[in-house]
Amino acid sequence: MNMQIKIPVHHDFSGNSHWTDDLPYRAIVPIKMHSPQGPMLFQIAGSTAAACGAEKALRSAMKIHGGNCFYCHKELKGQEADLWTIDHIEPIALGGNSHLPNLVIACKPCNRSKGHQPIDAFNPAASEKWLSELKMQIEIRLKKLRKQP
Repeated sequence: MNMQIKIPVHHDFSGNSHWTDDLPYRAIVPIKMHSPQGPMLFQIAGSTAAACGAEKALRSAMKIHGGNCFYCHKELKGQEADLWTIDHIEPIALGGNSHLPNLVIACKPCNRSKGHQPIDAFNPAASEKWLSELKMQIEIRLKKLRKQP
C-alpha cells in the first residue's frame, strides 16, 4: 500500500537558507537502502509512486513540484520537461556519481554551457553554494554522531 507523504521541513539553525530547502529537493524523502551496499531509495512528497533511486526521484519531484535552475535561478515548471534537465554537478566524465547530493535541476541552456566542466570552472558562486550545503550536512551528521553513546 503506497501512502502519500508530506513535504518535509528542513530546520536550518544557522539562519541561512540552502538550496536543498527549496523545491523540488525538499520533496525527496530518503526511506531505505536497497541493500547494505546498494543505493538509497527515495519517495516523493505528493506522490504515491513506489520508492526509486536518486535521479528518478529528483525527476519525479521536479515534475510534481517544479523548481528553479540551480545555476541561473530561472523558474522552471515541472510539466515542461523539455526546458530542464538533471545535471551532475561533478560530471560523470570526471568521476562524479548519480547520488542525490551530486544532482541538481538545470535549465537546458545552463546545462549545455556547463557541459563536462567542473562546477568550479563553470560557475564559482554555484560551486560555493553547493559546497556550503555539503559542509552543513556533514556538520549536522557529525553533531548527531558525537551525541550517540
